[in-house]
Amino acid sequence: ATVVPGTPVEHPGYVGPPLDGFDVALDEAGVITVEGPAVFGGYLGGPSRRSAHRTGDLGRFEANGGLTVLGRADDVVVSGGENVSLGAIADRIDRIDGVDDVAVVAIGSDEWGSEVCALVATELPHAEILDRIGALPAGPEKPRRIETAAVIPLLANGKHDRVAVEQMFAES
Repeated sequence: ATVVPGTPVEHPGYVGPPLDGFDVALDEAGVITVEGPAVFGGYLGGPSRRSAHRTGDLGRFEANGGLTVLGRADDVVVSGGENVSLGAIADRIDRIDGVDDVAVVAIGSDEWGSEVCALVATELPHAEILDRIGALPAGPEKPRRIETAAVIPLLANGKHDRVAVEQMFAES
């Protein structure tokens, strides 16, 4: 999938429609699978791989046919007996007006197994963000703890420093 140059990207993770000649699908767990001419077909002299490549990334198709990558499938935790995708939670929160960035992590909890926590980068007051997140539909895909900050700590490669965010919640 690729976004055509000049096409506005409406939200993080949007990668556009599949390229011509490629079949992109979601399996029953929402994991992206890809088939096409550039997909690894196996090692020379070895058996040919005949199935679609399972990327390990979770995704969803938009109404326009474009693909949004939600995060890694192995980024799923069990909280209160439910499988919860940290990437899907981050995507839901990131779509809220006033949210500049969000990092969602899970902290070990005796009560919940994993307690889902969100650090939201915003200029809005903490109470306002709590109200906006609180307006999301109820269910396991809501963080139990929410903190706000001016920015999310980043690693040198520009990705969220999840360890720093986890430590922040573990210490509070």
